[in-house]
Amino acid sequence: MVKMSYINSYYVTYSKDIFYIELRCRGPKDENVVTKVYVNPFNAKGLMKALSKMITDYENNYGELPEPEIERLKEETKEMEDTDYRPGFIAN
Repeated sequence: MVKMSYINSYYVTYSKDIFYIELRCRGPKDENVVTKVYVNPFNAKGLMKALSKMITDYENNYGELPEPEIERLKEETKEMEDTDYRPGFIAN
């Protein structure tokens, strides 16, 4: 059975061969990682295009969404040490 989860925060980074997406649920007291996804660059681009088209359709039906605030990490995280992952983006 597939577990359903609410996501309101995320972290995204990449290396030469893979994109890494961490989906999170931020609550009033803490933040929990709900799932981690690894996807190849080709499918990451397809996901981006599909989401872009869906967001355009959504905004055409319900109005424009505000721009989310994302932050580019300036330094590697502990998980990125000894890998070729690049500092990624986090949404708060």
